[in-house]
Amino acid sequence: MKLNRLTPFRGQLTAAYFIGAIPHYNGNWEISLFIEGESISSYNNKDTKAVYGTVFLTGTKYIHKIIASTPKHLHRDIYITDEELRRFCAFYDKDALYRFISEQEEAIPIHVPAGTFKDIIGDLASAEMLPNTEEEMRIKKIIINSIVMYLLSFIPKHEYFRQKNIPEWLTAFMQELKNPSIFTKKIYDLTASTGYSHSQLARLFKKHTGFTLFEYVDTVKMNYALMLLQTTDDSVLEISMALGYDSLSYFIKRFKTAYGITPQKLRILSRNN
Repeated sequence: MKLNRLTPFRGQLTAAYFIGAIPHYNGNWEISLFIEGESISSYNNKDTKAVYGTVFLTGTKYIHKIIASTPKHLHRDIYITDEELRRFCAFYDKDALYRFISEQEEAIPIHVPAGTFKDIIGDLASAEMLPNTEEEMRIKKIIINSIVMYLLSFIPKHEYFRQKNIPEWLTAFMQELKNPSIFTKKIYDLTASTGYSHSQLARLFKKHTGFTLFEYVDTVKMNYALMLLQTTDDSVLEISMALGYDSLSYFIKRFKTAYGITPQKLRILSRNN
């Protein structure tokens, strides 16, 4: 049986579907975000369970279908031309990311943090409602392109962790450590959620990632400090406290080690540029 190649209508950049998708070939690259119910997403005859928060990127080479496993179903697709995908990938890694994506024979999972998935869905729904006038289409493209760029950024990170054979529980723990709400907690308090002792966790962390737990946490905190210095008026002391440092001088020392400049001097330079 000959299958259709489904191409979005002119001006259709994203669409929500309350049913699955019959077997077809994609006309464009598609990012599918699963919002409600349980489904089976099949690409190149490889089935994967999809639930709330699941995101897949699929191409145009192989048969694609979505089977709704529950009465209630909702997924949203974003459509990306090949030219657009090449351009977006080039922003991150010249041709390497596009080459990696285009060589895959399975749907590529995109692991989006749970806290941002809801916002992405809301922004896509708002963009879809804009009329297809020239001005609104320009705004719609900006909104959706920014979301696509954000989603694509997770692919090389996931591939890095996959190649390192980092266990899922450790990947989840590393993601948890990036949450600013826990920066004031001691690392010993955070290890309890993993079921490992601090010494066991430190050993496994080094084994799977190649760097120590302290190095990772320190890098995460310094990155966050850099963002706060550039985008807020919080004092250096306030930032130091928000990151859980008991000593302001120690925070300044760590920051200078990371960036070769004190926090205050960096703020002055960033404001003058």
